[in-house]
Amino acid sequence: MAHDVFISYSSKDKNVADAVCAKLENQGIRCWIAPRDVPPGQSWAASIVEALNESKVFVLVFSDGSNQSTQVVREVGEAVDNGIPVVPLRIEDVEPSKEMRYYIKSIHWLDAMTPPLEKHLQKLTNSVQALLSADIGEVLPKVTVPVVETQMKKRWSLPIWATALIVLAVMMIVGGGIWALTKNGSGTPGTTPTSMVFPTEGSSAVDVTSPTEAIPNQEVTEEHTAISSSVDESDGWRALDFMIPNPQVWKTTGENTYTALGPSDYDSFAWSTETFEGDLMVRLDIERTGDRSGGCVIVYGGGHEFAYGSLIFCVDWDGFGLEKHSKYHEGENYLAFTQRSNDSGEVYSVTIEIMDDVATMYVDGEKVISTFFDTEEIEGMGRIGLWKNWSVEKVVFSNIDIKIPDKADQVPATPVIEEYPCELDAGGNVVFFPIRSPFNVQSINVDGKISSDTEWTDAACVDLRMHYSTNVTNPNFQRIRWWVQNDDQYIHFLVRIPIDLASRGVFVDYFWPEYTGNWAHSDGVFINVEDEFYDHGNWDELQWYEDVEVDPPGTVDGEGAYSQDGEYHWFEIKRPLNSGDVHDWIWETARTYGSNPHDSVLIGIVLEEGEYMRNLQLEMGTP
Repeated sequence: MAHDVFISYSSKDKNVADAVCAKLENQGIRCWIAPRDVPPGQSWAASIVEALNESKVFVLVFSDGSNQSTQVVREVGEAVDNGIPVVPLRIEDVEPSKEMRYYIKSIHWLDAMTPPLEKHLQKLTNSVQALLSADIGEVLPKVTVPVVETQMKKRWSLPIWATALIVLAVMMIVGGGIWALTKNGSGTPGTTPTSMVFPTEGSSAVDVTSPTEAIPNQEVTEEHTAISSSVDESDGWRALDFMIPNPQVWKTTGENTYTALGPSDYDSFAWSTETFEGDLMVRLDIERTGDRSGGCVIVYGGGHEFAYGSLIFCVDWDGFGLEKHSKYHEGENYLAFTQRSNDSGEVYSVTIEIMDDVATMYVDGEKVISTFFDTEEIEGMGRIGLWKNWSVEKVVFSNIDIKIPDKADQVPATPVIEEYPCELDAGGNVVFFPIRSPFNVQSINVDGKISSDTEWTDAACVDLRMHYSTNVTNPNFQRIRWWVQNDDQYIHFLVRIPIDLASRGVFVDYFWPEYTGNWAHSDGVFINVEDEFYDHGNWDELQWYEDVEVDPPGTVDGEGAYSQDGEYHWFEIKRPLNSGDVHDWIWETARTYGSNPHDSVLIGIVLEEGEYMRNLQLEMGTP
């Protein structure tokens, strides 16, 4: 795929790198990012080198992780050697290592250590757009612009990104010339080659050489950005106004800033003066002032108290949560929860995104929640609300903006899958989620994707609530879409996992009825992101053994495939109902499996940090 920008990052910073990629691509800037753009079957190193050779700009997400990553240092070195402009985005206060400093010590930085991340991503986008707008081959007038040189230290008082942008702007407008950057340093025929020299230690100027005369020096002054509610509406964001229902429990403590006082005798609500319908995005800062305090944003609210059909996004002392309808329930309203210890007195920059039937919550640039919701329950119309529990100390909501996404700019990666209606697993106290596997009459290609409009039309489609394996009662879970279907010979599973979950693979296990407390009698299959398929015969509490490794030996008679489309991982599994192998399933159509824990079907996804699993009660379809 043709691209303009190569994004280099540590796997520890994948959320930020994905946000960088999304921001640039939303502005029409094509990016290459691993692992999304590594072609299947091609080696990682070869893909990196090829992608770098085709790149015009190199964006480095600089952090402690990338600073210590040998792979990232190699990528930076390759970019510098190829003459590709490097734009470092510093997200952590870290001194570059000796190896990293060798390549980037004299390059201007964009600092992104203070929230919100979105503000810094826009500056990054502006810088990249300026670099890409260069018309290669044109001659540049000579420009000498003094810059304020700031030594690398714990805190930089000078916003280097401002200096870099001013330098770019000056070089682009002087004499009507166009800033030219070339990888080999040559210009168009008959012109003097253009060179760009970044300042090294002890220097104070950027010198761009060409036959024309220099312009007078222009001073660069330090910029101070004040926090206010003013919003650049050119990118669609605008301030959101709220009506204060009770001045005894709410105060307007600044421009676009609302403080819910407390404790009080009842819950505190404030509602937007406008109503909204359909997809939307909300961003704001939430400050917790007490050890147990927390604040919530209600989307599609009724304008009074909690109401059926709303979504409630919360920043609490123990984590981040998404609930529906009301905060007062017995667990049935939970849609997602990410457990984390949040310090009081901290300000959390929150972005809420609702697109179709997917709700996503970002905190300080990190995606903390993403899940499906039932559009029959959540109709998608109402007001935006701010809420604080009656018993806790004050909560401050500030810099509250809203954006209505432009549908024309949204191109779903796999539009065909939305044609399939999917059941929603509400979770709760259900031990086995019951699924009836429809009988399939279509031809299926085991290729790790939906290959045609008819291939999976007969399948059962369910958004399953997958629980974290260390504690299935823990509200930490992911909602994952599964398709299941069978014919008279095979059962088929198709799994879709968001790409940002860094999935390693998918497994399906069946506990035989003589299960005695360990996994010695279970049978499982596993497909990973390397497109490797395993047919396991049993487990000895230490490791799995494939069918061919057990006594008596069996056969590997299943199939699996993996693919990814940049937005989702796709895993596909095919297994015979009865292969005649004593180590495999012996299933029949019209039978139900999972009627008790001894014969449950256990499905799961394997991530880098652990596993999420779910038990199924599976009824086999009949012709």
